[in-house]
Order: sequence, then C-alpha cells, then structure tokens
Amino acid sequence: MIKGCYYQKMHINEKGCFAAEVTTAVAPFAECSLALQAHLKAVEEQLARFQRSLEKLSLADISSQVKADDGERDHGLANLRDYALLCAKRKDPSWAQGGQLIVNTFRKVGWDMGKAAYADETNQVDTLLALLSTEPELVQAVAAIQAHDWVEQIEEAQRRFRQHSAMRIDKVAAEEAKSCTTTEARRLGSAISKLFRLIESEVEFYNRAELAELVTRLNKIIEGYTTLQKQRAARTNHPKPDDSNLPPAP
Repeated sequence: MIKGCYYQKMHINEKGCFAAEVTTAVAPFAECSLALQAHLKAVEEQLARFQRSLEKLSLADISSQVKADDGERDHGLANLRDYALLCAKRKDPSWAQGGQLIVNTFRKVGWDMGKAAYADETNQVDTLLALLSTEPELVQAVAAIQAHDWVEQIEEAQRRFRQHSAMRIDKVAAEEAKSCTTTEARRLGSAISKLFRLIESEVEFYNRAELAELVTRLNKIIEGYTTLQKQRAARTNHPKPDDSNLPPAP
C-alpha cells in the first residue's frame, strides 16, 4: 500500500512540491473513479490556496547564491547540449549515436530549458537527469561520449539550487505569512491524506488493479522525500566540525 510520507516533517516549500507531484501522478488515473476525481480536485484546490499563501515569499529578491547556482546549472546544460551536438557529427558510429540520443533528449525535454523560469527549469532538469540516469540507451550514450563530467556539474548545481532556494524561502517569510502558510499547509496535508486513504480503499475493497501502478508511482515520490528527510537529519545529527577554533597552521 501507500507508504507513510511524513508530511509534517517536510519544509514548507517541500510540502507544495510534494503535493504538486502527487496530483500530477494521480491525474491520469482519475477517470476510473468519480470519487477519485472529487478527492483529486480537493487536493488541487487546496494546493492552489497554499501556493497563494506563499505568493509574498515568491516575490522576495532571489539571493546572489541562488543566482550563482542557476548560472552554474545553465552553464552545465549548455555545455552538455553543445558537446552532444558536436559528438553527433563524429565519424565514429558510437560517438555519433550517443551524441544524437542526448541531443534528441534535449529536444524532447526542453532545448532552451536554461532560459525558463526557475520552477519550470528545475522540473525540466529533474526530468533530464532522470532520463540520463535511468534510460539504458541514454546511460550508454553518456558513457559513449564521455559526458559524465557535464552531467555531474548539472546534478551538483541542481542540488545546490534546491538547497539555497529552500533556505531563502524559509528565512524571508514574515510571521503573519508563516501563520497563514502553516494553516494552509496543514489543510493541504489533510487533503492528501484523504486522497491516499481513498486510493488504498479502492484497491483493497473494489479490486481496482489499474490503481496498483498509481500506488507504485506514489511510493516512489514518497521515497524521494523520505530520503531527503533522512539526509537532512543526518546533517543535523552529525554537523561538520567547526574549523574556526582550530589553531593556525604552522
């Protein structure tokens, strides 16, 4: 069945991202049940209210570190795309095929994703990285043209961008915005919980086998956020040593 998502432990911005991923996963299956359609609509409406409560936060000036992370991410995307274009023109068939596969992937996901708005670019980069790391042909293509360094640059920049964006949002929230957002976040969590219970009951009591795939997708989403929470807890429990009090090197 659907795993526990520990929604209450998510950062405020993560809750919105989680809800958006859940609604996207559920949408293709909603036609199989009127009740599922109704519960999905309830989550979507609550998510919209939650996002409006964060509107003041999204209008805050973006920190220089977030801009730097995005610039590094854009640089990596452009490098990988242009490098793949060059490789696609090589005479060696393995290089040419590998380069062309990656070029085709950019065209599919977003040729100029580096120019998109932050949220759109982040989603597109997630899709690109997922394809490059899970699709066997693309994994082989990255290896064939020796593009691991470019991919790792994008991965690291994406990680830092997410980290600093979350820190920025958490710090700039005004007290009244926090109060409003916390209330909406709680309501959003309740709507998601009801949706999950409905899906489980449809599978268990009505033998809706078509929803088994949905349960798998939802569990994969939950696993991603659970891993993030564990990593955050590990950093909190095992902070890096403070070098500021160490004696100067001889």
